[in-house]
Parts: sequence; structure tokens; C-alpha cells
Amino acid sequence: MMKRWRQLGIDSLLKTAGMRGTILAGLSAGAIVWYQWGHSDSRSFSGKTQWPYIKVKGLGLVEGLFCPHHDVENRSQPFTEMVLKHRTQSIACDNNAAVFYDASETKCITSKQAAKAYLYSYNNKRVSIKVYSNGDMIDV
Repeated sequence: MMKRWRQLGIDSLLKTAGMRGTILAGLSAGAIVWYQWGHSDSRSFSGKTQWPYIKVKGLGLVEGLFCPHHDVENRSQPFTEMVLKHRTQSIACDNNAAVFYDASETKCITSKQAAKAYLYSYNNKRVSIKVYSNGDMIDV
């Protein structure tokens, strides 16, 4: 999708819209696109029973790496491994959770009480994870 958007110039249009204050949102791959990188399950559609999660390039409007479906696709361990490998601050969201960014704040918003957002931070060959609930400010 990202390759096609770049070919058509949609990436530039979206970046311009975001810089003008247009609200940009998305679920799953539609959330990955706003970040520099995403934790993608796109190889799962290859028909093979064994496949790896891969790092895909996004539009880069938000710094770091993003992982959707943190709770339902058992992504915690493979995402931790990706954060360790790429040594970057990263965000993950459960289904029914989102991260809201504006010029003054970053916070977790959820539509179900159990849903969470996670900040994965790389430091000295280790990954620490902070968990955020609905309304919590995220320290990015």
C-alpha cells in the first residue's frame, strides 16, 4: 500500500493535510502508516503456516515503530525482539485502544476498559514497557 501511495503522490497529500491540522486516523495497517515504521503481519497472507512479522516503512509523521493488535495476535514477544533489533522507542496498542497526538499532549484513548497502549523503550540492550489506560498521558 505504501509503495503505491508513494507512486501516486498520496503520501505527500496526507503529510500536507496532517501538517495543516487535519485529523488523521486509522486501524491496523491504517495506524501503522502514520509512523516511521510498523510491525506488520503482511507475510501471514502468503499461505505459509510459518511466517515472520516484518518491519515496514510508514509515512513518518510520528517518530518510531508502531504495533497494532498487541493483545489479540500474541505480538508482545516478537515486537520486543523487533524493538531490541532496531533500538527504537515504540508504541503498541491493543484492539480498542489508540494513541492521540497533538501539539501539546500524547495520550491513550480506549473504547473498552481492558484495552491498553504500551510504550516500549530500548535502553542498554534491554526493553522496558510502560502500560497506559484510557486517558493516561504518554511520555514520548
